Amino acid sequence: MEAVCKGVSDAEVSVVGILPDSDTTGINRYVQFSVGTSAGQGRNVIIANSVHGAIAIDGAYGTLSEIAHTLPEDKPVVTLGSLNIRGVNQVKTPEEAVRTIMELV
Repeated sequence: MEAVCKGVSDAEVSVVGILPDSDTTGINRYVQFSVGTSAGQGRNVIIANSVHGAIAIDGAYGTLSEIAHTLPEDKPVVTLGSLNIRGVNQVKTPEEAVRTIMELV
């Protein structure tokens, strides 16, 4: 996630980290605002309700959980090298992922 945070920071946009624990001391240097949830994987519900759209990259069960909580909120999801799920927009490059999500939100 640090690479994503760096990219967002480089674009001069605020970076918010929604963390699974209450401990916010381990955040990477690009996170400007951190939210310690103490919710574990339940934070994925918080994430889904806090975004306008999501880009899912690779991943396993955590990524699937984030997608599963975002889609019912009628928010667009774009995947890059991630799971093939109905209702999700699959793309091949990071640039295409950003362009697609920006068009959809």
